[in-house]
Amino acid sequence: VQMIKEQTEAMSRPYLIVQPVVRPHTPFLYLKIYNSGKTPALNVKLELDKDFYQFDEPDKNLKAASAFSSTFDSFAPNQELFFALGQGWFI
Repeated sequence: VQMIKEQTEAMSRPYLIVQPVVRPHTPFLYLKIYNSGKTPALNVKLELDKDFYQFDEPDKNLKAASAFSSTFDSFAPNQELFFALGQGWFI
């Protein structure tokens, strides 16, 4: 019974995935954050431990972006965030 309960919980919980991606037909590398789970993730706080300057521009520090400096009340299933990082051959 306990195992079934754990399996049911694992199947219905939120899963936040963070991955680098290259969008088709573009030379740009992106950071993709999405919820692949079946339920919303609540009170989500995203943080970067280092400064990262998008396209190596000093005024575009990703660490200072609102997504990384505030809390999301809810991050819905299949919700996605994309952040352009730079040109793939440059990063």
